[in-house]
Amino acid sequence: IRRMWGIKVERYVDDTLSQHHVLCPDETHSLSHLAFRYTYARVWKPPKQLKGRNAHESFDDLCLYNARDCMVTDDVRDVMSSEIYRKGNKREVYALDMKLQQQALEMQWNGMAVDMDKAHEVGAHALKLRANVG
Repeated sequence: IRRMWGIKVERYVDDTLSQHHVLCPDETHSLSHLAFRYTYARVWKPPKQLKGRNAHESFDDLCLYNARDCMVTDDVRDVMSSEIYRKGNKREVYALDMKLQQQALEMQWNGMAVDMDKAHEVGAHALKLRANVG
């Protein structure tokens, strides 16, 4: 959104990966796993591979695939939001995770100040250590 139209995202409303990490940190974090665990969504056919990249038979197939992703993601988000709400301690952890996620997003877009002299000093020290080991 920011790259295409210059619209700054102020914050995320929900994030299914963060929600699932709060609820089940040791489980696989993928949409197909979440769809199976939290909804009755049927498995949608994965895209075909063409020269190592995902490809679809037609633009309509791509749209259908993306629509299913969006629909399942929203269903999963609703179920996990309810589960987090019922568990008060999970709500606090999730709220903190979302604040941290916002900070990480800002750092990604804005960068962070780096003392280049110190960075070169650390790099030189690392090279020296590597030479002594090798």
